[in-house]
Amino acid sequence: MFIQKKEIHCKSSKIISSTIELVADKGFHGVSVSDIAARSGVAAGTIYCYFENKEVLLKEAFKSIETKLMHELVSSCPKDKDFITRYKAVYTKILKFFIENKNEFKYLEQFMNSPYGLEQKIYKFSESKNSRSYLIRELVEEVIKIGEIKPLAVSVLYSIDIGIIENVVKDHNSDILKLDEALIEEVINACLDATRLKI
Repeated sequence: MFIQKKEIHCKSSKIISSTIELVADKGFHGVSVSDIAARSGVAAGTIYCYFENKEVLLKEAFKSIETKLMHELVSSCPKDKDFITRYKAVYTKILKFFIENKNEFKYLEQFMNSPYGLEQKIYKFSESKNSRSYLIRELVEEVIKIGEIKPLAVSVLYSIDIGIIENVVKDHNSDILKLDEALIEEVINACLDATRLKI
């Protein structure tokens, strides 16, 4: 039974990783279930043994990326530090995750600009404690409370910060600029400056 469950997990993980690679390369509309099956090394019909349809598969691929990112955010967020230090640590990890995982970054970009992504944005700041958005919302609300950043809606503050990060990552991936540790720190400071209360 254990071996069977392990085999199922391995095969579904392979299908998800193949989906991420293909969508990153061709976009949602350029990828068929047959393409995913071929990349995964399985028959097209096998996909449906693991995922009800393509929509479910695309959503599961998104969840797998978010789970991976969330794990890294939790492990990198120093709970014993002040809020600003934690705030910067979280956004630094997001930026580095996007740089180190190009296919995942491209997939998220495709996903969030699709109807599936619109659905996700509606529930982005929900009560789910196992989500990146919950962690960020909780942190941002605390930083607002201590008077460090502008008291705007969390979704607005997040859009400002993540917008800067995403555009910088795109430029890095296109070789327009090269992000090193010093420049990454400057970018994160710029994110904070963009929303910080001027005293």
